[in-house]
Amino acid sequence: MSFIKTSTFQNIVIILALFSLSMLVRLCFSSNIEAGGDAIFKWAMVRDYVENGSLPPDWAIRSHHALRWAINIPVLIIQKIYGTEPQNYYIWPFFSSTMGVLFFYLIVKNIHSKLWGTLAAIAFLFSSPMLRQGSQFLPMGPAATYLLGSIYFLQIWINKKRLSLLILSVIFLFFSYGSKVTSIYYFPAFAILILIFSNKSDDNKITIRYFKPLIYFSLLLAIFFGTEAILTQKLTNEPGGRLACIAMGNHGDPKRRQKRHAEKILAKDLKVATTTLGEYAGNIFVYYKLHSNEKETILLYIALLQAIAVLAIKKKELYTISIPFLFGFFGHAYSIIGVYPFLRPEKMNFRYHTVIYTLAIIIFITFLGYLDKRQTLKVKKGAAYHIHRYYLITALALVFYSIGTIKTPKIFTNGYFTTKRNSIAITKAREQGMPILIKLSSKENAWKKQYRRYRSIYSPNSDYYNKSYDYKIYRKGRKKFFLVEKNGINHFSFNIPHLTIK
Repeated sequence: MSFIKTSTFQNIVIILALFSLSMLVRLCFSSNIEAGGDAIFKWAMVRDYVENGSLPPDWAIRSHHALRWAINIPVLIIQKIYGTEPQNYYIWPFFSSTMGVLFFYLIVKNIHSKLWGTLAAIAFLFSSPMLRQGSQFLPMGPAATYLLGSIYFLQIWINKKRLSLLILSVIFLFFSYGSKVTSIYYFPAFAILILIFSNKSDDNKITIRYFKPLIYFSLLLAIFFGTEAILTQKLTNEPGGRLACIAMGNHGDPKRRQKRHAEKILAKDLKVATTTLGEYAGNIFVYYKLHSNEKETILLYIALLQAIAVLAIKKKELYTISIPFLFGFFGHAYSIIGVYPFLRPEKMNFRYHTVIYTLAIIIFITFLGYLDKRQTLKVKKGAAYHIHRYYLITALALVFYSIGTIKTPKIFTNGYFTTKRNSIAITKAREQGMPILIKLSSKENAWKKQYRRYRSIYSPNSDYYNKSYDYKIYRKGRKKFFLVEKNGINHFSFNIPHLTIK
């Protein structure tokens, strides 16, 4: 091993270990495919294209999920290589969330040490948002992964000042926006970071060369936005580009969307809008008011205080985390698309705030570590040792809390294996001419989502767009079942051989 530096070899070993651990955790604790549009629309849309070679003319405005190209493109590649079998659904969330863990490690390692990076990555691996998004097609997980990649390459650029690293940082940042539009909140934060860490002249004067990195950053974004607008218009025939398509497809018909908003505003739903200037000014507390999970909300506000402290004490090593966190925190809280009422761009749901929660974990774990100048856990005397000890215990408590939220702890009854078994059983049922039923949820109108999930994931041809529900519900005691495939049986009864899936 003489040709490899010891530190580099250790780094490679840690990265491989974290990659393996993350993939194993995702496999063992994967949840069943959710029935909402976030989870199934993108898979179904790409599957429709792969299997049929085309999409409906108005595909881009049927849902705001349609133009999440930073997710759809990797999924297209996966389906082309591995096929559209239902279990392949999990490949992208497994891989993208695992890459997030690796970037998390690298970021904290650059700030502190390999040990701190490893502990932080494990905490992030088991954080409750990533446990869910590590097995679902939700946009917030990839958006967080891409943003972490952008921060990592920006950190390396700060040290080496290579243009290629800045370009990589901008590409990852734009891919985060390509996963979820609200990642645009972080663009100004990166511009500020580039200005802060740009080289001044030898006499500490600001010259035109000082602004060159910011100019490159701005030009790259202009090129990327221009390319996106041209391609979107070409593919969708919508002159307004991606944002116009999202506005039209967010909740279907615009008039219906306006009616929904009006009803929720009248009901004083703070997730949608605030009605007075005083309520809008108090949006700094909106996370506390609206997030149902107190522990995760408390972490956000602790990280807010820590991020402000970082700026106050001018701890530049943490700027690359603290400044994006602050822009994300206040961006989600105060961004509006209308006044009186102050209408939010999206609902204030916790799962939409995965990026700022991810940054909050980094700030939380690394901030007090700076009281130890040696930046290790080896200090065994003085206040720094005790702070490290209790701080580490608190960080690990996050992990155990998250583990307690896992709904499917049994390895062979988790989402991946259940989906694979369902796929095999459904194929056999079709071959044997057996009718197929799904057990209905007790929730009102949930059967529509369940049926759409079945048609998107398991049906011979993806049929997500079809809203005509040619259905029949059967009862057996208090339980309800939905006949999704007749397979040659004209008159169904529970006495004939059949297949039931959840």
